[in-house]
Amino acid sequence: MKKFEEIINQKSLLLNEWEGKEKVDVLSDFEEKETDVNILFASYDGDICEGHAWVLFEEEGKLFEVNGSHCSCTV
Repeated sequence: MKKFEEIINQKSLLLNEWEGKEKVDVLSDFEEKETDVNILFASYDGDICEGHAWVLFEEEGKLFEVNGSHCSCTV
């Protein structure tokens, strides 16, 4: 098992719609300005009507999880 220090120092793992992008691209999907956070894992999957995001990040030695979704389908 990795220690906390090893995890926060590893390269960000970005999957699905964020794969191959940079940290700033992920951050821009959540807010307008870049902050000093260390993204450890991020995934976004969906289509034009529905999507799901999950992000694990470290800031000032604490871990945070953000998740969200959207659905613009009409019933």
